[in-house]
Amino acid sequence: MILDEGGMVADEPIKGVLGKYAMIGVLEKGIGDLKFTARGSGGHASAPPLNSPILRLAAFINQVESHNPFKIEFNSTVIEMYKRLTPSMSFPMKYIFSNLWLFKPLLKKLIPSISSAGTAMLKTTYAFTTQKGSAGLNVLPQEAYVTANMRFIPHQGTDESIKIISDIAKQYNIETEVIHKGYPCPVVDYNSPIFKLVEDTVKKIYPGVPSTPYVMTGATD
Repeated sequence: MILDEGGMVADEPIKGVLGKYAMIGVLEKGIGDLKFTARGSGGHASAPPLNSPILRLAAFINQVESHNPFKIEFNSTVIEMYKRLTPSMSFPMKYIFSNLWLFKPLLKKLIPSISSAGTAMLKTTYAFTTQKGSAGLNVLPQEAYVTANMRFIPHQGTDESIKIISDIAKQYNIETEVIHKGYPCPVVDYNSPIFKLVEDTVKKIYPGVPSTPYVMTGATD
């Protein structure tokens, strides 16, 4: 299991789930930082050329944001989590998640607009963070860049996810540099005797609080 930063006894762990649950992290995503650099001839802002570095970076970011390239999949950990949380859900959530086999296709489309935390449990994510262009208000940069912090899901792992977003960057003549990359940890078997021992320990320390496995969307130390 993921200790320290990998879960807690939470009241209403997901909006619409009533009561306390011990959330035990059993899946930790990989983490990476990528730098996307666009180059150009620079010049004065009074005569801007087409497809300058900043424009290409903006087009790239817009492409990724408007047509997210990463697959949403209900992994076994998330399915088990919802199975255990369902009894404490309010209607209509209870009906929907009790029939996940039926509503899964619909939820894949709806979850991104409902919950960013819920979405992060189901796919590789990216967040554009730092950026740099020209140092002058009236100067076009010869080089501009933006960085992205990424969290890799096992079903579309580190190397595959990096290739997907790098291929999109190439379409805009943007170079990709991998600053750092890490891989998802092996997924813990929540049916194992060891996990059962953790559950039994939670019951003794927190009587009446049920346990559930969940996906740790951040990255621990």
